[in-house]
Amino acid sequence: MTIVRTLEKILGEEKTSSLVNNRAYKFCVDAIAMNVFSLSYAINEKFIAGMSWEETGKARIAAAVGNTLTGRPYGIYRDYIMNKFHVSHESSWLKKYALDVFVFATGQTPLYLCYLAAAGADLPQMIKGAIFLTLVAPLTGRPQGITYDYCRRQFGTDETYCLKTEGKEGV
Repeated sequence: MTIVRTLEKILGEEKTSSLVNNRAYKFCVDAIAMNVFSLSYAINEKFIAGMSWEETGKARIAAAVGNTLTGRPYGIYRDYIMNKFHVSHESSWLKKYALDVFVFATGQTPLYLCYLAAAGADLPQMIKGAIFLTLVAPLTGRPQGITYDYCRRQFGTDETYCLKTEGKEGV
């Protein structure tokens, strides 16, 4: 059972529909998706960038604030790219993968540098962290996209692939 179905049982369909279509609700859902996925970055900060556990903790706290503020804009950016390239639910896994990698590399790396700077990382640590994050984009881009898709389905805001495929092949 999804979270949105539980809300429907508690609030009723009409109130839940109103809630799910609320901009603040969508903002919160994308912030949750961004924060959940970003917890995995602690591994990069500690073992690749060479940050201490204290610095890593500070980076995660700074990132939580930043992720909450940027989760929705990142989600909108991802939606834009997916729609620009005509991605639908029926599109191939490879197409979704390639675009999620692109969105991750162009959307996450600049944000990540800001988080590292806020945590007190020095320039060499920031460079190492950003290079590593960009290099692992092929491994992390699609999982982050899947995290967004999952959270949005759970909360009833599944809008990533809002392109209608009528007359177009969703490949």
